Amino acid sequence: PGANDRYSPLVNNYLTFIYNGQLLKTAPASWQDLLDSRYKNKLQYSTPGQAGDGTAVMLQAFHSLGGKDAGFAYLGKLQA
Repeated sequence: PGANDRYSPLVNNYLTFIYNGQLLKTAPASWQDLLDSRYKNKLQYSTPGQAGDGTAVMLQAFHSLGGKDAGFAYLGKLQA
């Protein structure tokens, strides 16, 4: 940071998946894997619009799934 800077970012918001290897022997390999019924009520993520990392989830879904409409459709399925 320069002499006149008032702040310096410490962290950027990146999408990260974490799982318990003692409970789940293999990690989900794709976005679609996360929709499998074995993960129902076992996933946790920050809500887009309420936390920076939640926004990262939303933006990555848009990018990975082919756009805003597909990303929102996927997040709706994930939430269900």
